[in-house]
Amino acid sequence: MTIFFKATLVGLSLLLSCQAFAQLIINSPLRNQSTCASVNVVATSKYPGTSNIQVWEGPHKWGVQDGTSINQTYTFTPGSHTIVIEAVDSSDQPLGVTATWTFNVVDTGGLVVATPGDGVNADNPVQVVVCSEYPGTVNIQVWEGSIKYGVSTKSNPNNPDQLNASYLMTTGLHNIVIEAVNSSDEVIGKRTIVPFNVSGGGGYTMPTPPPTAVYIHNVQDEPVSEWKTPCSGPCSGCPPANQNCGAPYGNYTWGPISTPSLSGTAMSFNLATGPLLETGQGWPSVLFANSFGAQDSTSNFLEDFYFYLTNTNSEALEWDFWQVIDGHKYMAGTQCIYDTGEYDGWNEVLGQWQNSGATCPTQLAPNTWHHLRRSWARVGSTVVYQYVQFDDGPVQAMNLTEPSVGSNWSDSVGIQFQLDYNYELGNPAPGYSEYIDKVNAWMW
Repeated sequence: MTIFFKATLVGLSLLLSCQAFAQLIINSPLRNQSTCASVNVVATSKYPGTSNIQVWEGPHKWGVQDGTSINQTYTFTPGSHTIVIEAVDSSDQPLGVTATWTFNVVDTGGLVVATPGDGVNADNPVQVVVCSEYPGTVNIQVWEGSIKYGVSTKSNPNNPDQLNASYLMTTGLHNIVIEAVNSSDEVIGKRTIVPFNVSGGGGYTMPTPPPTAVYIHNVQDEPVSEWKTPCSGPCSGCPPANQNCGAPYGNYTWGPISTPSLSGTAMSFNLATGPLLETGQGWPSVLFANSFGAQDSTSNFLEDFYFYLTNTNSEALEWDFWQVIDGHKYMAGTQCIYDTGEYDGWNEVLGQWQNSGATCPTQLAPNTWHHLRRSWARVGSTVVYQYVQFDDGPVQAMNLTEPSVGSNWSDSVGIQFQLDYNYELGNPAPGYSEYIDKVNAWMW
């Protein structure tokens, strides 16, 4: 029998229904990495009421762009820089949590490769981040022998002197050649050769639960009443309402389904056509949570399940695993950005998604089953995101360690699935369904 405490559910639903869209998404630059003097700042705000996005460094305002996104390039001096990116309303007041972003500017006069590093054991797909300080650069190209992996203008057409893309490579040793090219398709300056190894997933393996692990199996077979969803949002929260967010309630149903299924019965989460949004309202989402009660002796967690999408209408897919113990909340929230394949982990203190460095399949194919496995651990007062594996492909490392927060919730462990509307497809947003099957979890 699944146990869910009322106070816990209220707080949990309010928080997680706010996660997917009450946020700033920072795409560039990479945090804590080296870059050229010309820095491309790319960010998007999902905070309702965003009038513009501003970029600051101390009292200096680097720039502002009206609307809910910014894509601007600024010239920084060599050395370490910490910028603040914030979404601002029509009264010039910051919204939500601002993003503090540190990076290092190096002055080489040539190519600056942030990743991959020389001699590393790279995860697959391999992320390549490069910028060029060569005058006259019209694009950056990545080669290995006769294979052209990519060109910067395809991944970042507005900033051809900067490349941030991921490429699938065969396992084994690689020596990629990175070059800046001018308008005559001639190489400028020196080519940069980067040697590294690809082992199909960084050589990572999922942890194996010991025989003594707590095993929760076939969670999809839990009764409908155990899949709690009194709140939809984001940030409409639990009744009466969270006045800080103001998204309307989504239109949803949920329940068992025999077709499609892998085990004979799957659980279906369904979003009907969304509500018509008025100016300033946030995008709704719906959260489905299931708790396993208190498991205070456990600190390692593994989740394994299959999911199925009926169409491509999702903006992001969110899967979460939490533990509350001794007044501390450890939230291992993750999301897959549908269009880009970015796989993020949640920072509970900042209230922001963090890029994990792992990827999920872009444009997940509808009307077929996908397989997801992921692991995390509670270490001291932190959430350590460990590994993720999609569709039985390579096991990828999630390079994130995020803080826990104090909580008055009752001790518990549980999982949840959040479905987000995508109002970029229209107003009202179209609906879709996510089915889950063979949902298993281990704790030890």
